[in-house]
Amino acid sequence: MITATLQTNGDAANHWHSGRVLINEAIRRTRDWIRSESHCGTPCYRDLASQLRDLSASLRAHFQHGNELYESLRQELWCVEVESAQRQKSADEHHLLVRLDAFIVSLEEVEPPFVTFEAAQDQLEWFFDELDQLEERESDSFEWLLQSGCA
Repeated sequence: MITATLQTNGDAANHWHSGRVLINEAIRRTRDWIRSESHCGTPCYRDLASQLRDLSASLRAHFQHGNELYESLRQELWCVEVESAQRQKSADEHHLLVRLDAFIVSLEEVEPPFVTFEAAQDQLEWFFDELDQLEERESDSFEWLLQSGCA
């Protein structure tokens, strides 16, 4: 049994996964924008930075939503596993946001530190891969916590 916010394990899992769907959509939009801009011939570093600021805002909202779900779990289950998973989640997300913010700042420099626009794209894809891995770990952890009830 989870709090009113998360009435059933299925509802909680659906809440968790709906946020992930929104992030995947934001990443898809960013990739689509890059593909459309790569045909313009001139690297659009500042425009990419602007796109990534939107993605950063979406990520922050997604992470906050996840924090609220974890807080509901913590209040209901009150076990060390929830607190540990919540701390790890916060640390991992902070690391990713710092990395994304630094990347955005580098794109806005007068002369961005990339040999080519493709090199910047590669760095962004590495970030997306790391984000995807984090989301997988968090989903697995959240689902385990729901199923186990920390019994």
